[in-house]
Amino acid sequence: MKTKRLAALLFAVTMITSALSLPQLPTNAADVRKFDLGGNAQSGWTSVSASTSYDKNKGYGFGGSGVKNVGASGQNERADAVQFTDWTTTFNVDLPKGLYRVRVTLGNTTRTSVYMENMIQIVNMTGNNAVDQILIPVTDGQLNVRAGAGKDGTAFSISALEIEKVSDDPTLPPTIWICGDSTVCNYYPLDTSTQGGWGQMLGHYVDNGWNIRNMAASGQWAKGFIDAGQFTPIETYGKPGDVYIISIGINDSKYYKGDEYQRIITNMTQRAQKKGMEVILVKQQGRNGDAQRDPLLTYRWYAKELDAVAQAEQVQCVDLFKLWQDYCVQIGADKTTQLYMNGDTLHPNRQGAEKLAELFATQFKASPVAQQPATEPPTEPPTEPANTLEEPADPEDFIYGDVNFDGVVDIFDMALVKKHLVQPLFGRNALRRADVDADGLVGVVDAVALQRYLSTGRYMPAYEQKLGFTYAIDQKINKGVHEDINAGFKETVYVNLDNEQGSSLDWTVFVPVDGNYLCSFGTANGSKNNRSMKIEVNGSQDFWMQDFLTTDAWTTWQERGIVLPLKTGKNTIRLTSATAEGGPNFDYLRIEWTDEPLAGTYIEK
Repeated sequence: MKTKRLAALLFAVTMITSALSLPQLPTNAADVRKFDLGGNAQSGWTSVSASTSYDKNKGYGFGGSGVKNVGASGQNERADAVQFTDWTTTFNVDLPKGLYRVRVTLGNTTRTSVYMENMIQIVNMTGNNAVDQILIPVTDGQLNVRAGAGKDGTAFSISALEIEKVSDDPTLPPTIWICGDSTVCNYYPLDTSTQGGWGQMLGHYVDNGWNIRNMAASGQWAKGFIDAGQFTPIETYGKPGDVYIISIGINDSKYYKGDEYQRIITNMTQRAQKKGMEVILVKQQGRNGDAQRDPLLTYRWYAKELDAVAQAEQVQCVDLFKLWQDYCVQIGADKTTQLYMNGDTLHPNRQGAEKLAELFATQFKASPVAQQPATEPPTEPPTEPANTLEEPADPEDFIYGDVNFDGVVDIFDMALVKKHLVQPLFGRNALRRADVDADGLVGVVDAVALQRYLSTGRYMPAYEQKLGFTYAIDQKINKGVHEDINAGFKETVYVNLDNEQGSSLDWTVFVPVDGNYLCSFGTANGSKNNRSMKIEVNGSQDFWMQDFLTTDAWTTWQERGIVLPLKTGKNTIRLTSATAEGGPNFDYLRIEWTDEPLAGTYIEK
């Protein structure tokens, strides 16, 4: 029987920057190599042009021709870069066997992942001249580095590399490996980002002897984490004394049911345990508003499946959902809202991520501790990444019709859709994008709608919900007007319903499958009174009563959410004022699939 070594300890906080989540290992200045990629020489740096092929006498250079020199927006070594244009070319540096600290500075980029030793090692760096660093073993006499698409179809480049030898022993120090999604991943700049993932902040709350490798990615799901190669370095380098944290599941409901999720989490847990790692499962935190529910929720997403895995595999399961909810109940609704991104009920801002990391750390061990030897020899690095295509799943990356994930809808997407109709080739994410009429199927109707868009510019029905938003300006009003006098709304105008009982707004939305959907209304209520409304879905005989409490000012816009049952295809959601003051002002409706139960109890007519 395995034993649980994790004690509930609260640690003193050492506030260091996220970029310093590496243990402070000694460095010999003579063992530091600095490469300025792009061709313009800088004092103290080795200048490397895209035309610099690998030369064994020099000990560095590009292996392959898939690179070119490009400009960048920084200064000095950051003013130029080398753009990688294929998946085969790498920058190679001859190095003696040992452990190295590699600091990467990107060029101009939307999103770039960095591959070393034929594995993805730094996931989704964002922004021009973004900087990150990792510790990496070199055992074969050469380090291979390349930039890859964090967002497929966008340019990805590297401006500078700094390589420091920290030990002749290539073994990584005790390492915390993290699997997660957009609530866990790193955001850049690491030490000043507005949005934050709690994995990014964990180094502030655990003993600084840990080497932290956050492999989480925005929009990721459990199987996608494996398929995209993010689990590969964990399995390759993982060893006794390491910890593997699995905090993923928010996006998984888009792809499969709970039994499949449980199987994949079990698989990763067992594979990590075979390498001698300790595994910690995490029940993910809830949404803004959960702490004001009555009764309170007891879990979200795949908590029951995680409990089952934890029991079967004898690993710890941290209930971050309850820790977070208890804290939010304690501080109240207003202060809780300040811990989330503006207008976002799911994603924490930097302050919220800090608190989540602190809460998780109360369940974590005090310092790295060695474990028993692994039961099998170390895994050799793969010769190729497991999957070079990272399919984004978060709403900000979702574009209907963009089935090749290059950020635009064009003739190439049309060709792929037609090919799929003859011989199926799409995965789950591409299928969602190809379903341009939002009827849950990909067929001839979708191809026709996509072709119409390409020839006329008229978007397909589902695209009206790009980013999950449907705007009030496009909806049917009964007793109300369009206005633009109160600032803070997203669209060109908002809807102001008449101040009378019975004024209403009909929303038309499309969804791909039957199910429960969290419907979040962007509203402003400058009065002090609750402007409650009756909600009817698709003319049903049942309805819900929804509170729209004050937002304190007509220029303060906040989301008010309710879970409603929607059907495949077109849906009508009618909101009717239940008081003489009418309803609040409406800007938009944002919908997303959820496994939550329906809000409260409905009322039978």
